[in-house]
Amino acid sequence: MDSRVDADIKSGQLKNVYLLFGEEKYFVSVNRKKLLNAFTGHYAVRELVGDMNFRHFSEDDFNLDSFISFADTMPFFAERRFILVDNCGLFAPRRKGEEEAEEDEEERGGFMNNVDKLSEYLDRLPETTYVVFVENKVDARSKLYKKASSKGLAIEYKKLKDNRDIEDFVTRKVAVRKMNITRSAMDAIIQLAGDDLMSLQNELEKLFAYVADSNVITVEDVKNVFTPQITDNIFGMIDACAEGNRQRALDLYYELLELREPPLKILSLLGKKFAQILTVKDLRNRGFDKGRITEKTGLQEFIVKKCMFQADKFSSSVLKKAVEDCANYEQSVKTGLLTDRISVEMLLIEYSGRKLNR
Repeated sequence: MDSRVDADIKSGQLKNVYLLFGEEKYFVSVNRKKLLNAFTGHYAVRELVGDMNFRHFSEDDFNLDSFISFADTMPFFAERRFILVDNCGLFAPRRKGEEEAEEDEEERGGFMNNVDKLSEYLDRLPETTYVVFVENKVDARSKLYKKASSKGLAIEYKKLKDNRDIEDFVTRKVAVRKMNITRSAMDAIIQLAGDDLMSLQNELEKLFAYVADSNVITVEDVKNVFTPQITDNIFGMIDACAEGNRQRALDLYYELLELREPPLKILSLLGKKFAQILTVKDLRNRGFDKGRITEKTGLQEFIVKKCMFQADKFSSSVLKKAVEDCANYEQSVKTGLLTDRISVEMLLIEYSGRKLNR
């Protein structure tokens, strides 16, 4: 995790411009809150409605004139003014002309003109005004990105891919609670956590509450508390298909339905997982070891390990067919030939009865 925000806050040397973005929404959210607190002393935007030195822009309500007017105004009985700009699409990649609908050209052109003017304005941003941009998608080649970087910090928060990074994350959270955790419990958390730290944080909070009367977290505690993650169930369904255990595959599917996971999402993830297994199988057949496969695919280490294990249970031809079938079933749902729920059931029933390595 990038610690530059913490370092700036600790030293008191805050930058005038911050840009926070990336796939790992947990770290984006945490550092957004840290900066909000550092600049204003408040965590929640709603508490700042009456603060004359704070302005919040979100999604479609960004207005360049309002931004500049507020930024240019001297702080009112304070040392600084603070602007938070949440997901307004200012740093998103520009669409190419051919891809842009004609009816949107004028509106988009005006928006991008404002983005260019904002980039120019940052050169004359008053020293008493501080801005934090939070974005979903960022084009690092854009003039605005380069300007924000030169005036302050642009920080990308990537998904944690290595099991050791996830373990360090959990270890820090456990240490803060002055608890201990067994090795088997840690392994279970890594297996169940997936790659969504926001979800993992929520599960850890439930776990800490569950073991409040004890100072040791066991594997039984983890299994009793952690909500089955969709990735774990997807792997389980594929395992069940490989073993010819049709009922187990369907039970895991129905468990996800009870958790309100959309069937079409499950079907898409099954296709994605079969494709990952096929890719891992192909790379291993070409002589790549686990470390090289992890590096080449960008998958988490435990996912690569699981895919390598499952690759032994499937022939390449069956894996290719599974990827195609998932896509075909998804198309049948979208065209109304099948219901989403039935499509997944049909796929699981078919593949739990196949001779997979022949």
